[in-house]
Amino acid sequence: MLKGEKLKFDDESRALYDAVAPILVDGFAFDQIIAQLEAKIPAKGPLWERYEKWRKPFVIPKEKLDTVFQLAIKECRARTLAHVALPPNEVSPSST
Repeated sequence: MLKGEKLKFDDESRALYDAVAPILVDGFAFDQIIAQLEAKIPAKGPLWERYEKWRKPFVIPKEKLDTVFQLAIKECRARTLAHVALPPNEVSPSST
């Protein structure tokens, strides 16, 4: 790929992620997954609407993304430093 070679989707996903999408002969696997989701997100209405309502509290508003990520990175560094010494360029002044 670095040489400009184009790979088929499965070859690219295998090379990059050591994973290949499963081959589905029919929609049976999807039916099972949908049934599991139906059971886990009970309520009335279409599944997609119930799912959207369920996931909405987990969505970070665009204007808060930078703050949330900066705080998450700071906390990750602090927790890592409790177990591992990081190189000086990995420890920001605000995280110590």
